[in-house]
Amino acid sequence: MGKNLSSVKASEVLLEQFELILDHDKLIDEVGFLHPSQLAELNGHLSVSLPLAANALQTFDEVLKNGDSNIENLQYDETVFWYGNHKLAISVQAVPLLYNAARVACMEAKRNYKMPIKMTNDIDLLNMEPGGANCHNFSERDLQKHSRALLILSPDFGSVWNSRKMVLSRQHDLPSFLHELNFSALILSNSPKSEQA
Repeated sequence: MGKNLSSVKASEVLLEQFELILDHDKLIDEVGFLHPSQLAELNGHLSVSLPLAANALQTFDEVLKNGDSNIENLQYDETVFWYGNHKLAISVQAVPLLYNAARVACMEAKRNYKMPIKMTNDIDLLNMEPGGANCHNFSERDLQKHSRALLILSPDFGSVWNSRKMVLSRQHDLPSFLHELNFSALILSNSPKSEQA
């Protein structure tokens, strides 16, 4: 059981690193999935010897301690990710861990997002509750963040696309729509036959 818990924690940390990279560069225009040896070459290392979970936990803890959001100081597990020039590479070895963590996080965010909507369709009532609107905005951002990660890993996940559409249908600002178009273009560049994008 302890090993499973460690694996779950490592996958959550990798997901946080993945989402941190995506949040720092909204203009990523290419994502690729590479063998760990190819990733090591991109990162300039001679070999891939660090254990996935230990390195992920250590690197992300450093990012949290520093609290630095500058892209030049963005740290991530180089045995799992390569990032530069609006391009992102992910180790195929980490895809199952990332997928499971993203799926769980996205479904939880979807439940949290739908809960206030099911209680009432009246937005004014949400605004009257202490923290109601802020909580709803937070769950919106959470759902968009987790769904973005999940769709990069699995572009044909129809219910996740529908969740994104549900959030966008409640927003009325042009930047949100443009960001969604850019995201759809990224997905279509990797998976041109994706009917959902």
